[in-house]
Amino acid sequence: MPTLTKAGSFLIQFLKLRHPKLKIIASAGTAQKLEVMRSLGADVVVDYKKENVRATLAQHGPIDIYWDNAAGPILDDALANMAEYGVIVVSIYTFQQQISTTKTHVLTELQACGAISSYNVEEKNRPPVKNFIEVFQKSLTVKGYRGPDFVQQYMADFIAEIPPLVFAGKIRLREHRYDGLKHAGQALADVHTGANFGKSLIVVSDDS
Repeated sequence: MPTLTKAGSFLIQFLKLRHPKLKIIASAGTAQKLEVMRSLGADVVVDYKKENVRATLAQHGPIDIYWDNAAGPILDDALANMAEYGVIVVSIYTFQQQISTTKTHVLTELQACGAISSYNVEEKNRPPVKNFIEVFQKSLTVKGYRGPDFVQQYMADFIAEIPPLVFAGKIRLREHRYDGLKHAGQALADVHTGANFGKSLIVVSDDS
């Protein structure tokens, strides 16, 4: 279930391009973010702050593939509504590197996803996963991915496929800009609280 992060908004659009008939359920914490996700292609959206996520998933599920960007209570809601033999995907991206080709320059950057609800919470205060029993009762597959493990194998394919989709307007990127390094702390805090709206960028120069 994607959320309106840089990764989540990309995932909605990319999946709809690859699999137009795929039913996508996405979550966010504001009405504005929900509307953006609808415009990107999400079939069902749910406000995890105001709505009953488990009831929504039960109504529109069961879930065959769950992409976990948050962990916490939403993961428990998803576990309760997984289809038999379903798949849960958890990924995290944790390094920065510049990669250039003759036509394209890509900056891969620090990306924290997979358990965003727990990163700024002490271990003793993190919510437990209560429905883990569903993993074996429904014969689920839970697969974790670390982004850096796949860069060398897939980055050339990524550069060949994704930038053209962006330039053609088939994948839209939304930016949340902060003016100057003095706001770097706020930018990071907003990512973890959901106050940002799309990809967070700290603008250190206005050179064009």
